[in-house]
Amino acid sequence: AKPICDRILEGVAGSSGDDAACVYKEKTGLRIDSYFSAFKMRWLLENNPDVQAARADGSLALGTMESFLIFHLTGGERHVTDVTNAHRTMLMNLHTLDWDPELCEVLLGVDSTEASSLLPESILPNAHPTGFGVIQEGVLKGVPICGALGDQQSALVGQRCFEKGNLKSTFGSSNVLLMNCGEGEGVVYSDDGLLTTVGYQMGPNTPPAYALEGVVAVSGLGLRWMSENLRIAENPKEVVDIASSVTSSKGLYFVPAFSGLFGPYWDAEARGIMMGLTGYHTREHVARAMVDAVCFQCKDVMDAMPVPPSMLKVDGGLANSDFVMQLLADVTQTTVEKPSNVESTALGAAIAAGVGCGHWESVHSLGKDNTDPQPCLHLQQAEATVTSRPRLFTERRATAAAAPSLPPSSVPRPRVAHSSPLTTTATSLCSPESSAGTLTQSSTFFEPEQDAAGAIARRHKKWKDAVSRCMGWQHDDEDGDGNDDAEDDDDSDIDE
Repeated sequence: AKPICDRILEGVAGSSGDDAACVYKEKTGLRIDSYFSAFKMRWLLENNPDVQAARADGSLALGTMESFLIFHLTGGERHVTDVTNAHRTMLMNLHTLDWDPELCEVLLGVDSTEASSLLPESILPNAHPTGFGVIQEGVLKGVPICGALGDQQSALVGQRCFEKGNLKSTFGSSNVLLMNCGEGEGVVYSDDGLLTTVGYQMGPNTPPAYALEGVVAVSGLGLRWMSENLRIAENPKEVVDIASSVTSSKGLYFVPAFSGLFGPYWDAEARGIMMGLTGYHTREHVARAMVDAVCFQCKDVMDAMPVPPSMLKVDGGLANSDFVMQLLADVTQTTVEKPSNVESTALGAAIAAGVGCGHWESVHSLGKDNTDPQPCLHLQQAEATVTSRPRLFTERRATAAAAPSLPPSSVPRPRVAHSSPLTTTATSLCSPESSAGTLTQSSTFFEPEQDAAGAIARRHKKWKDAVSRCMGWQHDDEDGDGNDDAEDDDDSDIDE
């Protein structure tokens, strides 16, 4: 049988694949791709006997991870989801922020008379911006659930990207960049390989903020692959350390398209390639080529953004490496801001809960981060010496002081340059009357080295050449089973 995505594109009467894709893009801002939940749901409906039986007797509930957690936390009383997660199913209409009967009909494979029965009151969860019920059991019994953002949207909020044009990049196994397109400004589409998504909606009476998203499939995953599969290092961190020991990859380029390329290319057939390999290259150059690839992929996504960002806010595990962040600043020729706490996703969840329970009136009650960096400190380096410290940076120093809860407008700013207060504690997430402390987020700024721009542009051009070579890869299928023979090989004799 053909893949579900291919069947859906071919099933739109009188439309080519491109025309069909445009229809779905207008409603959802997304691409027909198995990356999104609807196609996994479709597979379950077609192939899983338990799901089919539950559907037949009316006990089936479909949703995303947070809807599953909320359902059980509320003792089965609430089958709900947040609009940011609902959108990623590809079943929600971006304009109405509600389930779309036509999308349910086509993507889930149900007929038009049955589509209405798939709407929130039965199988799919109700989509809300806030107010998800109350925990029914355990030590948190009685605590309201006030926020349920998707992880990348939560990082957008945690980085306080509340203004139009603000851009963040979260580094995990993959790497996701989100640019805020403004609150109440309507849906913005991209013709350059980016996805349109709901950035956040904080409350039923507030307009949503839409965002453009670029997804890089392989980031930290590539570092782990090098340590576990190539065994050039003990762990991903050591891969970065090894990469930082050389000044460049010496003409070696690596495209980690392990299972295709996501944004902005969206080529499911692409496969990884290492270009320019010679007998001169060592494991250090291979590691450096991987780290370069992370930064080049970020640049590709940023180049697809409608406006060049003035700053890139970063978070996630790889953001802990000053070496990688300085390289990222140089490659993108953009100032990179790294907060002292790179767990912005968790902070965004806390902010969403604080707004949801009324502790803050809106995300804008947190105050703007108006602490522009001062002239950078230039760290002198010995010639030909490689260091993992940033070459150019400004540091915001952290201060934290316990204080009585104050209205956001009256929170005192500490007398430390570049500090930005944010008031939140775990207890404040559920009770507007609870006390809170003043936490100052500190940041490090990595400034691009202007003199390196020309050389980096030439390297990026060669990287793009490597990308073009790995796209549209013709897979071997000598046995005619429709699968890549490389994935059919018996690996049982490989020494693990």
